[in-house]
Amino acid sequence: MTSATEHRKYNLRLYGVELPVCDPWTAQMRTINQVVDLFELTTAVVHAHKTGGSVDAVTEGMIKMQMAELASVLFKCCYDRLDWLKRYAVTKNHHTTSIDCHA
Repeated sequence: MTSATEHRKYNLRLYGVELPVCDPWTAQMRTINQVVDLFELTTAVVHAHKTGGSVDAVTEGMIKMQMAELASVLFKCCYDRLDWLKRYAVTKNHHTTSIDCHA
């Protein structure tokens, strides 16, 4: 997911696209819910380790790095969702039936 968002940022700069995009995949609830699920699974692994599971230092470091990356992705998804919702609300208040992606 991180590489996908980096690719998007690169292409936004390359082609001069301004945010928010019409309906970014990172703003979809399905994506947000999947990231939350991954974060919760990683949290369960950390708790299992703390309660007696055996994990070497390298694996523990990787798990902590994964949690930080997932948190970053989750916050980015929530930010994109809020931007999309704000744009939708403005469009809806102007009595249009769809979001004008070119406005």
